[in-house]
Amino acid sequence: MIREDKNDSFMYVYDSDQYREGIMVMPVEAEDIQHPEKIFPKAVRSIILTDKYSMHQPIQFATVWNDAMSSVYMQIKRPKTTIYMLISHDKQYVYNHFIMTYNTSSLVEKDLRDIVQYVDTNNNKDYYNTFQSGLGAKMPKDMATVDIKNTK
Repeated sequence: MIREDKNDSFMYVYDSDQYREGIMVMPVEAEDIQHPEKIFPKAVRSIILTDKYSMHQPIQFATVWNDAMSSVYMQIKRPKTTIYMLISHDKQYVYNHFIMTYNTSSLVEKDLRDIVQYVDTNNNKDYYNTFQSGLGAKMPKDMATVDIKNTK
């Protein structure tokens, strides 16, 4: 499922009986283009302060580096589900890759964390606008690579 909202944001979602996986792509806000150091604190605050995400549960988070790209990883264990989330950005977009599983799921937590934390920026200047998220494991092929230039 692909959904576009009024703010030129996109969400790509894959549902299965054990998990929901998605990638949200949102434009960098105009005031943050000149101050990209504000993007991660805003993103973390928005997750913490949004009840449907945090449910007032403790949040583990860390900085993760992939291919010279910094990201913020968050893990939220809620009463019935756990969310694994990685937020990255470039000069145009903020990317949020998430997996939500039921706490009764047989999926291995470490594997889910590794899938969410993997980012490939295609270390090639011709492909810098292409963002790959996840290891592609258990993801539909068309969801594994998001070509930002051709999403609209």
